[in-house]
Amino acid sequence: MKSTLLYDHTRRQMAREQVEVKSEKLRQRLANVATGMVIGIVILTILMALFGL
Repeated sequence: MKSTLLYDHTRRQMAREQVEVKSEKLRQRLANVATGMVIGIVILTILMALFGL
C-alpha cells in the first residue's frame, strides 16, 4: 500500500513539473511577442517621423 502511495505522489509531482515547464515556455513566448510588438511600434514611429506622417 505504501509503495502505491509513493508511486501516485511521484506521478503527481512529475505532472506538476510538466505543467510548470509548459507555463514557463508560454510565459517566455508571451515575453517574446511583447518585445516584438514594442520594437515594431518603435520602428513604425521612427518611419512616421522620417516621412512626416
